[in-house]
Amino acid sequence: MNIELDVPDGPATRQTPENGPSSIPAARGRIRGLLIWLRSYRGVHYAILVVAALFLLYESRHQGLFYDDWSFVVPDQPSIWAPHVGHWSTVPMLLYLGIRGLFGLNLFLPFAVGVIVAQLGLATLVWRIMLKVGVAPWIATTASALICFLGAGGENVLWAFQVGFIGAAALSLIVMLLLMRERFGIGEAIGVVVLSILALATSGTSLPVLAGAAVVGIVYRGFWRTVALFVPGAVAYGVWFVVVALHTKGNDYHAGGLFQYLTQAPGYVLSMLAGGTGNLVGIAALGAVAFGVMVIWAIYRLPSASRKWTAAYACLLAAVLFAALTAYSRLNLDAATSTRYVFLTTALMLPMGMLALTALQKRLNLPVVGSVVVVALLVAYNFTQLLPILQTRASEVAETSQEFAAAMHLIRSGEGPTDPNLAPAARYAPQVTARELEGMVDKGWLKTGSYDEIALLTVQSSFDVHVTAAREAPANTGTCELAPSGANNIDLGSDASIFASGATQIQYGLTEGTAVARPITVTLSYGWNTIRSTGGDIRLIGVASTVRVCP
Repeated sequence: MNIELDVPDGPATRQTPENGPSSIPAARGRIRGLLIWLRSYRGVHYAILVVAALFLLYESRHQGLFYDDWSFVVPDQPSIWAPHVGHWSTVPMLLYLGIRGLFGLNLFLPFAVGVIVAQLGLATLVWRIMLKVGVAPWIATTASALICFLGAGGENVLWAFQVGFIGAAALSLIVMLLLMRERFGIGEAIGVVVLSILALATSGTSLPVLAGAAVVGIVYRGFWRTVALFVPGAVAYGVWFVVVALHTKGNDYHAGGLFQYLTQAPGYVLSMLAGGTGNLVGIAALGAVAFGVMVIWAIYRLPSASRKWTAAYACLLAAVLFAALTAYSRLNLDAATSTRYVFLTTALMLPMGMLALTALQKRLNLPVVGSVVVVALLVAYNFTQLLPILQTRASEVAETSQEFAAAMHLIRSGEGPTDPNLAPAARYAPQVTARELEGMVDKGWLKTGSYDEIALLTVQSSFDVHVTAAREAPANTGTCELAPSGANNIDLGSDASIFASGATQIQYGLTEGTAVARPITVTLSYGWNTIRSTGGDIRLIGVASTVRVCP
């Protein structure tokens, strides 16, 4: 006989789905599944993003607002619709104004978060494109780390202002990915229209990438549907360009005419793409060969390319268009291999480059680990190149902070400049005048700290030294001497004349005992120029070309 006793479960014996024996295998299964996912290429990719985010957040503690950043936060900043050096920049300007209002200008973290999100977002978008076009998953995952630690494009990393430069490209790549989706409905269509307009209002870097996205759209969605999707963005940009940009003074760096563009732009474009690849790999000749092989392979495979390769070709086209547009707008300003340009061209060329590497690995029947190791070495090399770039900018930010503090000391003590439009930190914050600096402090946006003797001398060099064109030669030219190009370190006293045979840049600073100010750069006019100080002796530190100096 079986006797069953109805004994209620006590606290120690009650079995529930949450804490019963059956939940233990389920929990172990979830942990095992998580570990398996973390060892997969997807898990590794997101782990790379987390590590990169932590590294960049850690490094941001030494960074601050730098150069163009100040254009968006000074009290007299332009309208939110005004172009910045030719770019429609409404979105980043609104972002800056919001951060200034909420956090002020001393705390850099809110500014850093924006550019970090843009950079890592670009990395994961390029990774997704590489997977879609058929790059081997582990090669794509390793290559995505390049964008996270791209020393060849180090100027963009943790420079808050580049949230527009990078963010516009990232928004445009989202448009490209939306157009590639198998299911394309009203939500995707709205996303394409809205994100295209936002990208255009973020930076002109969106133009070449959206052109690449349009190519993808034509292949995946058809010509007329793609035209309809891009018309709203084109209209918005056209209205802004006609109403605002055409009535705003452009930059002075663009090509000087069709002849200069046609004769110099091809070399500029090739230098940016091939030379930038050389910077990426660390050996100029090897980079040029790698770029050439990739382009030749892409052209050779184009007739037989499958539809899924379209995005790789579109990104490569976007890189070429970006280089061509930059050649027009910056031909007389930057070197083609400026790291901020190489950052974007590298990101856009990665899908085609890694697709070619995958094809080579399969053609030679090589283990994928070999290609992964090669790309990992590139990542490691670029990481070593990135660190000194961040350290240099940190020192430049610290110099600017000290110069602002020294300038406020002079202003508060009544020794400020006679002209409030002079810039106290002309090297790395030329947009900030003495009046605007005082305004930011008075409004509570900016708090200044300590400064050293060099910072004070540098600010006094900006405030007290005046360089003007002279109508005639000095009375006594017998003491004049030639100052050859390069570093000169010629003491001029408080008043001197300088003859330049053309527009020539010079660097000068005030001296006090053994202390010398950091170099201030100005451009001399053709002919005689006077340089005078109202508060100390001037030292000519360097000149771009030979000048005649009369102390």
